[in-house]
Amino acid sequence: MKNIFITTKGLLLAMLIIGNLFYSQIRVVGNNPNPNQEMGNTSAFIDGSSQNDLNSTTNVGKGIAFPRTDLSVFTEFAGSTSGIPTSFPHYYDGLIVYNIADSGVAGIGSTEGTLCRGFWYYENPSANLSGGTWRPLNPGQCSNNNDGSVAAFTCSSITEPTGIIQGIPYTGIMSIPYTGGNGGSYSGATLYSGNGLIFSIPQGHLATGSGTLTVNISGTAINTGTTTFDINFLGASCPGKSVIVGSRPVDPGNLDDWDTHNVGANRGASPHIINENIHGDYYQWGKKLPAATKTTPAGSIPGWSYDYSPDGAWSSTTKTANDPCPTHYRVPSLQQWATLFSTHTAIEAYGPWVMNGFDSAVRIQDQNKMLTLPISGVRVSNDGALTARGIWGLYWTSSIENGTLAHVQYFAKVPNTAITVDHTIKTVDRLDGLSVRCIRYE
Repeated sequence: MKNIFITTKGLLLAMLIIGNLFYSQIRVVGNNPNPNQEMGNTSAFIDGSSQNDLNSTTNVGKGIAFPRTDLSVFTEFAGSTSGIPTSFPHYYDGLIVYNIADSGVAGIGSTEGTLCRGFWYYENPSANLSGGTWRPLNPGQCSNNNDGSVAAFTCSSITEPTGIIQGIPYTGIMSIPYTGGNGGSYSGATLYSGNGLIFSIPQGHLATGSGTLTVNISGTAINTGTTTFDINFLGASCPGKSVIVGSRPVDPGNLDDWDTHNVGANRGASPHIINENIHGDYYQWGKKLPAATKTTPAGSIPGWSYDYSPDGAWSSTTKTANDPCPTHYRVPSLQQWATLFSTHTAIEAYGPWVMNGFDSAVRIQDQNKMLTLPISGVRVSNDGALTARGIWGLYWTSSIENGTLAHVQYFAKVPNTAITVDHTIKTVDRLDGLSVRCIRYE
């Protein structure tokens, strides 16, 4: 019990001493005079000038070592409650920090201009922690931010970005080595903007001598192939630099990879308003030119062709000379049609589904995307007469069964249902005239 009493007395005494130190006006650590001597009613809240042992040395006790602060990510004043008489009553008005950010703005409060390295103070006459403004302690400390220059870029050593794919958002970097840097600063700049891509350099500092600039690349490339541009910055240049934009792999389950209209349809018409405009031409398998159009009379067609196109006239792997699809598209394969329907469940029949009508279609929906396929019927192989428009939809694939038969994607509304669609792969005569809906191939 005695030991406990002594320990308790010791703790209380230590707490009283610490409390007294906190409430005293301490000068600075030193031996002469008393390091904890109160300053009394003076204008200074800390005093190192009266410490003889420090003033008599060459290197010891000569400054305040401030913590490094990146104001661009300084987002809150941490710690005690603010705005009360005993705890930061003026909401950090007058706070000084050593900032290491050389671009951007502070994470809390306003910022005078753009951040640069050096001492900054927080001027806050408001009654709100975020109501102040960060200002450089020296008004001229950020004035030399744009004096950087280099002797030359090492153009052959520029690291060019890879993996830029048409239609897919991209972020990456490109590194530009330089020589003869003067150690100065530079403002951010856009080196190039085109083909949906932006190449920009953020504000920064140069090395003295050799160094590397980092270029940020962002955007969504519009066209495939080579994008070429000149680099001109800080008095140096690299002409004719290029990046390669590749093709996005075709995904038959992605509605964006399918053409919006049938071949031969009115491309100026909305693809989702179901009428005559979105019905296209009728093609025999493997033929470049249509066998009939949507306005061709429904009866037999004089001169109907009975010549089968050779195997390979349409291909499942490449676009052939006989392929009727527009640039960047080709006739889809059996497997691509199958993938389209296996990927989606929102497949519905629209319209009355009556013989000879133009106003029936199948719709495939995926969130805000939609593919509308009109039900155009078939031009039969024996004479080209039209049948089952508004009842059957038959779309060619590039896949063949044999020398006279090929696979088609077939649609029909399931009897006695409102919107249910029968969508299956069938085999028909290659001389039938059917619709063509194309898929992207590059």
